Amino acid sequence: MAACSAPEPAPPPPRYEPVLGRSEVRALGDYLYAGYALRAAQEGLLPNPDVGALEEDLARARGDLREALVRAGADPARAQDEANLLPIAHEAAQRGDRYAFLFTEDGRSFSVVRLRARKRRERAFFGQAFPYTVLEFDETLVDDYPSHLTERRAARPASYSSAGPTVRLDYAAIVEIGQRQFLPQAPSLVAAIQATEADFLEFAQPERTLELLGLTKTVLRGRSVEALWSRLAPRPAAERLQGFVQDYAAHSELRAAAELYALLAEPSEGPPDPVALAQRGALAAMLHDEPLGHLADLVGLAILGVQQRSDLPPLVAARQLLFELLAELRQGPPSPEADARACAALAHLPAKEIRELALHAWNSRTK
Repeated sequence: MAACSAPEPAPPPPRYEPVLGRSEVRALGDYLYAGYALRAAQEGLLPNPDVGALEEDLARARGDLREALVRAGADPARAQDEANLLPIAHEAAQRGDRYAFLFTEDGRSFSVVRLRARKRRERAFFGQAFPYTVLEFDETLVDDYPSHLTERRAARPASYSSAGPTVRLDYAAIVEIGQRQFLPQAPSLVAAIQATEADFLEFAQPERTLELLGLTKTVLRGRSVEALWSRLAPRPAAERLQGFVQDYAAHSELRAAAELYALLAEPSEGPPDPVALAQRGALAAMLHDEPLGHLADLVGLAILGVQQRSDLPPLVAARQLLFELLAELRQGPPSPEADARACAALAHLPAKEIRELALHAWNSRTK
């Protein structure tokens, strides 16, 4: 009797683990931009759109993206459903270390960036450990929908997302700040530290408030970069820029992490108050980092708020918080002269006393 032989084992199911590459990113960008155009037409944002042609463009881009993802290793059956295309692309980006999706706050759109690094961090805020992820990127390959509509990207070198939680550092933006602002302006900023109270009193007139705040910001910024510039000034230009980028990235990361901590440390039942959140973030940054630069940032946002009479939460927050800090330093009732002296005092306030002011303001918000 012939021996019974065991059946051949079934082959293992195929593993579909695509990784996003440059060609897939190009196909993804074409698909997203085609979708943006159709969405803009449907929202009445395009003059006399040919909706049929836009739908054809989207269908063509959809097919190209599907083919690109399948070539990269995606499951062909899964990729047939259009609803799966973006999740497949997102998973493929997460599987690699070259690209990342940065979602807008409402989650309805995202940009695609080229990663420099993905790092885990942990900082302590008010004695509490706060772990988060840092995404460092140096190129935006595909804009999100709001940025595409306005043909501009947000200028913030650092932003954050509660998912993760994650801090995002845009090194291209930081390099641009170094080239256009820091390197050309550093010598004059440092020289402005010599401004006296008499210089501030020259602007003690209601119609010169912006100039008064501008001098306050300039002195604070000069003080914040004085030590850095003293180290960088003797070096070649490329090394100056590199040194600035490293320093600015570190402070920007901490500010974003502080605001993220402020968002997550005190969860509320409803949506957070964006003005209160921005103020707590600014104060936490002053308390856990060198405060001069963060205070200069606050004054800069307040100036924008005064100029534009804007109701944007970051500008409202900065304006309110700055005037609160100045009120703590003002001697006597409000007047143009008293305000100018308060600005002079704030601009030259030692770092320790800035932190004391910030701690008082923080405690008044967290009782």
